[in-house]
Amino acid sequence: MRVVSRFQSKKAVEQTLAELKMGKVDVVIGTHRLLSKDVHYKSLGLLIIDEEHRFGVAHKERIKEIRRSVDVLTLSATPIPRTLSLSISGLRDISIISTAPVDRRAVRTLSSLFDQQVIEGAISHELARGGQVFYVVPKVEGIEARAAFLRGLLPRLKVGVAHGQLSESQLERPMHDFVQVPPQAAFHQPIDWYRTALHELGHWTGHASRLGRDQAGGFGSESYAKEELVAEMAAAFTCASLGITPTVRHSDYIASWLSVLRGDEKAIFRAASQASKASDYLLAFAGDEP
Repeated sequence: MRVVSRFQSKKAVEQTLAELKMGKVDVVIGTHRLLSKDVHYKSLGLLIIDEEHRFGVAHKERIKEIRRSVDVLTLSATPIPRTLSLSISGLRDISIISTAPVDRRAVRTLSSLFDQQVIEGAISHELARGGQVFYVVPKVEGIEARAAFLRGLLPRLKVGVAHGQLSESQLERPMHDFVQVPPQAAFHQPIDWYRTALHELGHWTGHASRLGRDQAGGFGSESYAKEELVAEMAAAFTCASLGITPTVRHSDYIASWLSVLRGDEKAIFRAASQASKASDYLLAFAGDEP
């Protein structure tokens, strides 16, 4: 399985296209790029199109060429009139998915005039339950001013801005800048969730845009072991500051930690210093709340 999009490097895309031509790729997921003339498939059996209305005339002409030899499945919550007409008239098969996914909640839509209290209440409610909020504006112009408004309305709110005019790296950063931890129900004890979350947040502090630690090492490398040591100590320091008694389960890291400590007797002190800074960085988000 391969992916083709502007978030991949030119070299990676070229390799994927070469493997497509040779038949070494079973499934490829991508943007309109997959409809380009220089993309050749050795044996294409099924084309799945998501949101047909996003395709222009040139893309649809290319799809017409492909339709002659492969099956095409079009997915859309809002089909374009022509496609809908063809389906209703029987010229094109149609299937309706009317069953909601498991645990899917009904969408609640409210319409009102601009009201700061409504915005603040809605965002605060969502964050209180551990969710996230997408604040959509109609134009790129003025988007930074709107972000500043949200930061002023909720000072502790972390706001990321993303739109189509950003470069690949600028757009990817706010999309991926989060820590995802399974729900507490997935852990044997609540304390294990806190320990894991704080450990991952310890890594989060090391990004170049924050405390700037070396996080380039792969699993098993010395730099990886050092970063894991910092993250685990940061979690312990943060737990102590919050009055949480952490569990100890370091079997996955002990061997690499011992190797680092044997080779550098001052490594533990540097790690402790970096972990302390990481803990302080995280605790600053807590403010004066208990």
